[in-house]
Amino acid sequence: MMAEFVLMVALGSEVGNNSCCLIEHYVGTFNSCVEAHEYVENHMPKGPKETRCLLKEYTNLPEDFKHKYILDACKIKRDCGSR
Repeated sequence: MMAEFVLMVALGSEVGNNSCCLIEHYVGTFNSCVEAHEYVENHMPKGPKETRCLLKEYTNLPEDFKHKYILDACKIKRDCGSR
């Protein structure tokens, strides 16, 4: 079985929260942290304030959480051409 990595990003603090506290958002589940960070570079040009890439087993997501698997290289690189 291949390891699965979950990418969480913090884009900024939410309204009403203390400005020191960043709110993390789930981006997707990847084969590796290298692919996850490449995805951020290609799909989030402004860049998040913070990223965390964790083994799926070490996340705090609910048991029935529906993962968004981003496994296709062309989607990671944002270069799917005319497939």
